[in-house]
Amino acid sequence: MKHKILHIVAFDVPYPPDYGGAIDVFCKIKALSENGVKILLHCFEYGRGKPAALEPYCSEIYYYSRKSLLPSLFTLQPYIIASRMHVDLLPRLKAVNAPILFEGHHTSGLLNHPALSNRQKFLRQHNVEWKYYEQLAENEKQSWKKFFYKLEQLKLKRSENKIASAFIVALSKTEFTYYSFKYENVFYIPPFHPNKQVLTETGMGKHILYHGNLSVNENEKAVEFIANTIPIDFNMPIIIAGKNPSEQMRQLIAGKSNFKLHANPTDVELRELIQKAHINLLPTFQTTGIKLKLLNALFNGRHCLVKPEMLNGTGLDELCPMADTPEEFNLRIKQLITKPFTAEAIDKRKTNLYDLYDNQKSVEQLMELIWS
Repeated sequence: MKHKILHIVAFDVPYPPDYGGAIDVFCKIKALSENGVKILLHCFEYGRGKPAALEPYCSEIYYYSRKSLLPSLFTLQPYIIASRMHVDLLPRLKAVNAPILFEGHHTSGLLNHPALSNRQKFLRQHNVEWKYYEQLAENEKQSWKKFFYKLEQLKLKRSENKIASAFIVALSKTEFTYYSFKYENVFYIPPFHPNKQVLTETGMGKHILYHGNLSVNENEKAVEFIANTIPIDFNMPIIIAGKNPSEQMRQLIAGKSNFKLHANPTDVELRELIQKAHINLLPTFQTTGIKLKLLNALFNGRHCLVKPEMLNGTGLDELCPMADTPEEFNLRIKQLITKPFTAEAIDKRKTNLYDLYDNQKSVEQLMELIWS
């Protein structure tokens, strides 16, 4: 059988799959490869190395360095795009006549290049990027970072119409609605993720858990919200788990007698923390994209208590109790902390998750879109 060939241009090295964007890209590469697609992977390396774990799924892997920040500040292009305009990328895309999947607005700098005018081009939109940077600016405390995020937001919004030449593949229903209103050829394919089956256990868990990349300002804000919201008299430890917590966060958690910090857990450790939790707390203050931590918690954990923003565009409202204010969170926790998780609730999860977030269904949709 003749292989289908696909260029994938990734904004980052997608391994390890330890944050949302890398998870979607890696699990997509794995699913495409397992379905007979020959992948030519192009990715920008800025600290994650050249992992051998990608090699079984890719025919070729090319690594590119990113340009430095300072020169990009003085261009009309957003930094996330300008820094990924590497001189070697275009010749390699031209060398093999195959469709191109650009991962994220970050990699869209060559979408309209004349040398690629006869190619099928697909843009996977992980967010409405200018809205994401707008919310980053709102949450940022350091003035220079706030300025950078605001400048990036303005550039991204100004340049957004340049993506109209591609087939846009939205990651959530929210992004699908936004782009469908503005452009033609917009499609929705759910995020790819590492979960094959619901592994949730019945009964009672041992702790309350929040997990995420703790170096991201949105997640720092979520931890502050939890620490300042939940009183110390709940009869369960509250664990904060994730990558690279700041010294300020370490001090905040150390000052709470019932809080514990689990910094930089392995994948196995994190899955175990999620499975043993009685409540997975998932507050968020951004409505962009879909949070893959939500899928991990639903596939592996018991009760998932979320802010409404976490469910935006997911179709999973029936599976999660919601709270918004500190008072609502404390009331919900009191209701859930003595409530065993039931087999009926697990069956309901299986019905919803297997219908909406099945990697095999998603890869078949993507392949049909690219090669139909």
